Amino acid sequence: MKLRECLANSTLVELKAIAERRGVRLRPNPLKAEVVDALTTELGTPASVARALADLSAEERQALETILAEGGRIPSYKLEREFGGVRKPDIYAYRDESARQPWRHIATPTEGLWYRGLIFRTFDVVGNWRGDVYLVPDNLRPLLPKVEKKPPQFSLEAVPAPSNLLDGGDLRRDIFALLAYLQRREVEPVRGDRLPKQDVVRLSEELTIRQDLSDVRNEEEAGRLAFVRRLADRAGLVQVLAGRLCPSSKTGDWLKMPRHKQIRELWQSYFQDEQWDELLRLPSLQVDRRIGYFRRPTATRQKIVEHFKQCPLGQWLTIESFVQSIKRLDPDFLRTPQDYNLWYMYDASGRTLQGYKSWDRVEGEFIRSIIRGPLHWLGLVALDDNRIGGVPTTCRLTAWGEWLLGFSSHPPAEPAHQPIVIQANFEVAVPYEAELLHVFQLERLAELVQRDRMSLYRLSKDSIRRNLEAGGKIADIIAFLEKASGQPLPQNVAYSLREWGGRYGEIEVRQAALLTVADAVLLQELRANKRVGLQVRDELSPQAVTVDEGEVAGLIERLRKAGYLPRVGDELAAAAGSKGRKGSSRRKVTMDESDLVPLLAAARVIRSMGAEVGLGQPLEVSSALLDRLESQLSYAALQTMQRLARQAEEAIAEALEEAEEEDEDEDEEEYFSYPPRPSVRFDTRSTRSVLEEALQRQVAVDIEYYTESRGEMTRRRVDPYRLEQRSGTTYLVGYCHWRQAERVFRLDHIRSAELTNEAIQQHT
Repeated sequence: MKLRECLANSTLVELKAIAERRGVRLRPNPLKAEVVDALTTELGTPASVARALADLSAEERQALETILAEGGRIPSYKLEREFGGVRKPDIYAYRDESARQPWRHIATPTEGLWYRGLIFRTFDVVGNWRGDVYLVPDNLRPLLPKVEKKPPQFSLEAVPAPSNLLDGGDLRRDIFALLAYLQRREVEPVRGDRLPKQDVVRLSEELTIRQDLSDVRNEEEAGRLAFVRRLADRAGLVQVLAGRLCPSSKTGDWLKMPRHKQIRELWQSYFQDEQWDELLRLPSLQVDRRIGYFRRPTATRQKIVEHFKQCPLGQWLTIESFVQSIKRLDPDFLRTPQDYNLWYMYDASGRTLQGYKSWDRVEGEFIRSIIRGPLHWLGLVALDDNRIGGVPTTCRLTAWGEWLLGFSSHPPAEPAHQPIVIQANFEVAVPYEAELLHVFQLERLAELVQRDRMSLYRLSKDSIRRNLEAGGKIADIIAFLEKASGQPLPQNVAYSLREWGGRYGEIEVRQAALLTVADAVLLQELRANKRVGLQVRDELSPQAVTVDEGEVAGLIERLRKAGYLPRVGDELAAAAGSKGRKGSSRRKVTMDESDLVPLLAAARVIRSMGAEVGLGQPLEVSSALLDRLESQLSYAALQTMQRLARQAEEAIAEALEEAEEEDEDEDEEEYFSYPPRPSVRFDTRSTRSVLEEALQRQVAVDIEYYTESRGEMTRRRVDPYRLEQRSGTTYLVGYCHWRQAERVFRLDHIRSAELTNEAIQQHT
């Protein structure tokens, strides 16, 4: 854009201000065209440009060089962040001396350049930016000094290695501790599959980094423990089974993995997790997600990791120099220029944190929290323990970090597994480097005394009994203990284990149904009658036997069909379908496991979603009832039931969301909410140009769309059909791939629009 065009796009008041600053004489009350001609002639001469340059302050010259280094065009937000904005003059500035006349009292370097006519502001495209830009007119650039763009420098402050390092713990062992805890205790989840608070507090005492969690309200507020649980869930290691949280069938395979594979899997799981949002977990920050909040955590992590790759290997650096380097080179890694005023965030005192001025409180704290949190916990960075103000101030990449980020082709050497030590007093010492799978199996056989660098367990009669009740065998227990310890058991321990195993089952306690007859001959007759099919479990006397409870209903029915008239006790009346004491006819309903699975799945859905849809009585399903019924299912049937319930919950949730959402066709209607949401409007100029190009090329577009009634930003692919004007507002009419239907979108609710290579399809 040349100087004349830039001047022609300015107002008459602005042109007069430029003329005054540059000393160009004008006649009283000139026409705009006359002023444009005069300024074009005067400002475009080498002598005039030289005088203007000589008049610049050091800051103004630096601002001009910044624009020239970018090729003469720079997004407005970039220049204004460093050199300030421009105050426009009042339209009556030359009629009223009290009106605002900023050109006479320059406040910022940008303002100094603008009122000298060296730069102008217009709408343009610079790289990925579509919006307001500052530019130097094309025919002025040859008259200005040539400035070469310097490659960005990632400037970091190196420091000596600290004397003490902060312990980041061991996430592998913490996940093991979680799985062992769930195996050892019966934990009934809350809110679907979350740990109750009392279990959060107890579990925190067994982790490698112990926290005081007495003040937290739930698992989500548990900091590092919540991160451990998230990684375990992402690996599929925890499940809800028969109403309790327990390790999944994947646990054994995961515990057998080599250490480097476990660490790599944990890193990749975190790195690719779109649901773990570090920004929402900053204790110093509150984010109102109802208003314009929309971000992709994985993309943000990718940017921070790319910056970490520029750090010198093996060198300790200050965290603050790393933060400030990102601020200088990539300030918009978290919030886009539009997001600075769209996202609503507050500090601990409730003050709003908006605009670029809040960068250190938002982006800066975000970077620090990732370094001191997940990157440290995962072992990628080491931190100093010489804490100033309660937090580490220096860091460096570890050997694990160098391997995970691709600087090294081989992982660090892994220490060899150490055997457990079984002592004659029945205590089992477990070293820190013991094989995790062996320790997990030991948890089923022994009682945990303490968990530490050298953990301690104790073999007892009760702990062995529990394993035998679960189907274990003494021979297998002894074989495992000798394999894990690498040597034969102490003689007294082996002897006691065999003795306990031999005594197990000498006394049997079980439920059974009692059948008695008037004389022994009748009992012999019943046992010989094939139509009755009496299956005796135990013979107590010539006139009394026991039968399995599951056989009672069928036996009574067969006795009646054979012509006998048995008297059924009240406790078995339901099974027999006879009259109870109150005369009510009760009949026990029996069903196959395949019939019970979908019914239990439906009951689980009602239990978990009843409150959300307002069911309550009489459809309230107790957790105790579900647990009793689920205990009758096989493991495979339980898995099937859980899958059916999960699919049903997802389908119902999606249907509820569809029902609650307003059609975008009604987006222009008024909606009310408390607290009231601010009206959000985006600049439509860049959006319109993209949509017009898409209509011309007949290709789909990807848009970020703000739904005001929900304060929610969504990303959609749309096949544009046309642009319409309704009551002074422009709308896009098109086919929404997300909704699978034609929709209408307000143009000023579209934050961004990007062309795709996908041709518009015909939709029915």
